[in-house]
Amino acid sequence: TIDISIGVKNIGESAFEGNTTITYVWMSDFVEIVNDYAFEGCTGLKKITIDAGETEFTLNLNAFGGEIPAAIEEVVIKRPLATVTVATAPFKGVKTLKSVTVDSLCVALGASYFAGCSALENVSLHEGFTTLNTALFSGTAIKSITIPAGVKDIPSTCFSGCASLTEVVLSEGLETISSQAFEGSPVATITLPQTLTSVGQLAFNGSNISGDFVLPAAVKSIGANAFQNNAAITSVSLPASITSIGDGAFNGCSSIASYTVDAANTTFKVKENNALATIDGSKTVAYPVAHA
Repeated sequence: TIDISIGVKNIGESAFEGNTTITYVWMSDFVEIVNDYAFEGCTGLKKITIDAGETEFTLNLNAFGGEIPAAIEEVVIKRPLATVTVATAPFKGVKTLKSVTVDSLCVALGASYFAGCSALENVSLHEGFTTLNTALFSGTAIKSITIPAGVKDIPSTCFSGCASLTEVVLSEGLETISSQAFEGSPVATITLPQTLTSVGQLAFNGSNISGDFVLPAAVKSIGANAFQNNAAITSVSLPASITSIGDGAFNGCSSIASYTVDAANTTFKVKENNALATIDGSKTVAYPVAHA
């Protein structure tokens, strides 16, 4: 066990690289940065706790990953992390990681932080959490996820390629689901919040959404191929607010029998054979494949 407390602010590059005897690392609120490859090759390291504090904390490139990742199974983060959009990926490819708890003052996670952690099943985000990031949990084994009310956007590829992700709980307050956010993840159970305004291209490509699919009243745009290859959707209802639907938004949805458009919508309508079209009929947006 390593107790990194008062007096240590900076854990240097490759500081503990290859130390196979470390099993647990606890970092106090005094530590400010863990540099590149600091714990690479620590194959005995099972748990990390980044303790509570108000000082922003930075995790650099492959801090716990690299060619020989640490063997971490559990990560607990209790303090604010420096918000980075570049892929520092401190835990990327740590294939032993099973559990991540984000608690207390940590309100944001950086790009690709846990990408490729193929054993990661359990992720807990506290109610005050606000900011996800690109490819944050892509390629993990998460089965279900609850997104707190403070989160406004599900970023691009955030949960893409999560082959076990079937249940997603989205809170009221969410406004956008960005491109490829859940692409290739078999999401079957999801309720879109009434605050949602846009769904990006390929956002749910290859998911398992089923039954009667109702878009919330605030949705204005659906990106190209957004719901492509959801073969179990049987009908789609569109609100008055929607003004843009990208090409192929419902391609491959082979069970859709009908589309419904709110009577107050001035951009789209349902024409003969239940096809979805522009209001002037000049362009057919989607056909009900089940009746084609």
